[in-house]
Order: sequence, then C-alpha cells, then structure tokens
Amino acid sequence: MSLGVAGKPGNVDGQFNQPNDVVVGPDGSIYVADGHDAQGMTTANAVAEGNHARATSRISKFSPDGKFMKSWGGIGVKHGEFRTPHALVFDSRGRLWVADRGNHRNRDLRSERDVPRVALTRSAVPAASSSRATRST
Repeated sequence: MSLGVAGKPGNVDGQFNQPNDVVVGPDGSIYVADGHDAQGMTTANAVAEGNHARATSRISKFSPDGKFMKSWGGIGVKHGEFRTPHALVFDSRGRLWVADRGNHRNRDLRSERDVPRVALTRSAVPAASSSRATRST
C-alpha cells in the first residue's frame, strides 16, 4: 500500500506536501503528519503567504486499507493549528500525540479534536508510562 502520489506534492485531501511521520492507531487507522514549510511562519502575513504557496500543517487520517478519511489542523500558532507537526505517537490510553516542532508544544488529539491536555517539561512526546510529563497551569 502507498498513500499519496509519488513525486506529486499537494495540499488537497489524500495528498502530501512534506510528510514528516506516520503512525498506525489502535484500530488500524493510519495517521500522517504533513507539513514542514510552516516552521518559521509566525506572523499573519507569513501564514497567508504559506497558505497561498499551498504549504500544509495538518494531520491526515486514512482507513486501515488506505482510504482518505479526514484532515485537521492548519498553519498557525492558535488552538487547532500547527507550524510543523513533526512526530506522532499513540500512548497506552489510545491518545494520539503530535509533536509540533514549530510551536514548541505537544498536542493530544483525543477524539479527533485538538485538545491541549498536558504541557510537557521536556520536548519529547510522552511515552506510555512517561514520568517526565507534568501538568502546568
């Protein structure tokens, strides 16, 4: 199986611009972190230019047999946005964690919503039994 089209970057559903990581969920669904261009896009103008240039910063979900299901995210620094979704991992509770390198944060995408759960004291994505993750206020 392959996802996307080799040699054809894109920002429409099922295509990738600059994929960074892939992980298979507990139910066999496939998740792809896509987007590396937005690393330095911190202003509204830079984000607008990135969107115009068809840059991506999103997570795409595929069924176990590789059919596109949905994407979420976008370029930015606000809730629900990414600058560089760089690494993906599922923890022992089935939560999908996204290491957003550009925004210097890790996100828990529980129930396919971008829900901030834990601010981490280290930059690593939490392991299933990580003692390094601590809540911050």
